[in-house]
Amino acid sequence: MDRFFLTMRQLLAITLLAMLSSSCGGGGGGGSGATMPPAPGPGPGTTENASASCATSTGAGQNYLCSLRPIDASTRFSLQGAPEGMAVHPRSGRLYWTPMPAQQGRSSVTIIRTSGARHLTEVFALDVGSGSPAANGIYISPIGDDSQLGTAQAPLRTLAAAVSKAGPGDTLYLRGGDYYNDGFGTDFSTRSRNNLARITSSGTAGMKITIRPHGNEYVRLISDVNGLAFRDARHWKLQNLELMGTAASLDVQDSLSLWWDQSDAQNQIQGRGISLNSSYNIEISGCVIHHFPGAGVSNNGGAYITVADSVIYNNAWWSTAGTHGFANSSPATEDNTETQPFKVIMRGNLVFGNQSSMISHVFSKGVVKLEIDEGNGLHMQNNGGNFFGRFLAEQNLSLLNGKAGLGLNTVDNSVIRNNAFYANAQAVVRSGELVLQSSSSQNISQNLFHALPDRNTIRTSDTYAGVGSNYAVASADTAELPASITQVSAVFADPANGDFSRSASVPAGNGPDDANVARFHQLISEQGLTLRAAPTAVTPAYLRQLRARILQDWPAPDPQDDIPENLILEDPDSGHCYRYADRMDYPGPPSSGTVCR
Repeated sequence: MDRFFLTMRQLLAITLLAMLSSSCGGGGGGGSGATMPPAPGPGPGTTENASASCATSTGAGQNYLCSLRPIDASTRFSLQGAPEGMAVHPRSGRLYWTPMPAQQGRSSVTIIRTSGARHLTEVFALDVGSGSPAANGIYISPIGDDSQLGTAQAPLRTLAAAVSKAGPGDTLYLRGGDYYNDGFGTDFSTRSRNNLARITSSGTAGMKITIRPHGNEYVRLISDVNGLAFRDARHWKLQNLELMGTAASLDVQDSLSLWWDQSDAQNQIQGRGISLNSSYNIEISGCVIHHFPGAGVSNNGGAYITVADSVIYNNAWWSTAGTHGFANSSPATEDNTETQPFKVIMRGNLVFGNQSSMISHVFSKGVVKLEIDEGNGLHMQNNGGNFFGRFLAEQNLSLLNGKAGLGLNTVDNSVIRNNAFYANAQAVVRSGELVLQSSSSQNISQNLFHALPDRNTIRTSDTYAGVGSNYAVASADTAELPASITQVSAVFADPANGDFSRSASVPAGNGPDDANVARFHQLISEQGLTLRAAPTAVTPAYLRQLRARILQDWPAPDPQDDIPENLILEDPDSGHCYRYADRMDYPGPPSSGTVCR
């Protein structure tokens, strides 16, 4: 299997995109994760012309959109010979374009529909008339050139080149299509950069820098390492972008083979969609972030971060760093006397399938507990004590994640309201829909909880401080919950079939409002999504196999690496602790008699 994936990497530039397009919608790879069907597609299965219902004319500067007809539910769409900026969503078949004034006239494109062995092509012509001029800004195109000026008529090729030119008030317009990081698909040890674009410049409060598609065009930023990496940056907006990683092309063997590796080769299993390092006043809205082996979004050392109206799914599977869909693992504030403003906001997001499927490690701690205890959909942690302010989570739908739908650790004075949680804790038994670890919230109310029968609605290490009126179905901790959580037979209308509107048992004003629920359903359709848990089932047998392989592969102590000579690996099931000399004793007791604590 390892040789197979090595061969695929050598051919990635040609083959990986097609593989990801066919696998990303449902979680990539085999497995037995919980699944809900996709929302209805753009039309019934048919062999009619793909573009039969498409308008055949538009104007320059106008947003053109057509939903192409599928062959059947498994249809994948692509284009050949598309004019600059035109792109089609590979799963939903939605075709997007906002033509430039210079693109007036007739344009032809070949529409390709594939389902199994069926492969249908059609030439489609679209007439572009006069219209609006292009807006001022910095332009980037997959067929641009970084030696050009970055105007609408002479776009750059890479986002990395564009961000280096950006200043306060600038808008960076990406023409439709796919963008890749430098070195995509090549050997990781020879990379010059481990991201698609590194952002270190800043806008101002009144003149933010914006990255967005041109018009309604469909933009994918594809990376086999990190996507957008912010460092000491301020006042940026990211709007309506899709960021896609390569987790669907990896598996447990790829991750295990790098578990002990401290070289740059680790980048292939640690890549994050958007990493915010010591950055402030960053707004992410309307984005789709998926299939990164590390976090979809991570915030370390920053604050005034807002992620809104976005889809964050199928992230965090293979990282050995232990992460989450949206990971605020070490936020930090500068204005430490202003404690009332919301300085991290999660609002209106659809979050699913994020799961840690690999045992994580921090070697510098000296002891590694061989368990999986990460993988929240949404995560907020302040155990470093560097975050002063409040945290807000509202109007989110978080479901089918590996650990909690939302997990808080050492976070006080948070507001968690009008969220919907469904069937989380897929991989971590000692978890629930909402986890409050050493956290006392100001207000937890109007949320809807549907936990798995053997999982918790709210798992807390303290009290239920701040828990007000909420609705929940029966779960493992029903008898322990405060009376303010009303028990009903159903909180959602039909979750098994993807309908997350309120059930008749839940009064208006609880859970996400009707507009957000409708938007979630629309996003599922537009993105061609199937709501599904991560493909790897984390069972006791699976964990034992991971532990055995990790101990078996333990390298000899070497003063040149970062693995402590006296490192201890702890098996939480047996309570045994192993040093290097004991590595072959697993699962029995260690020969050295090492004591865990």
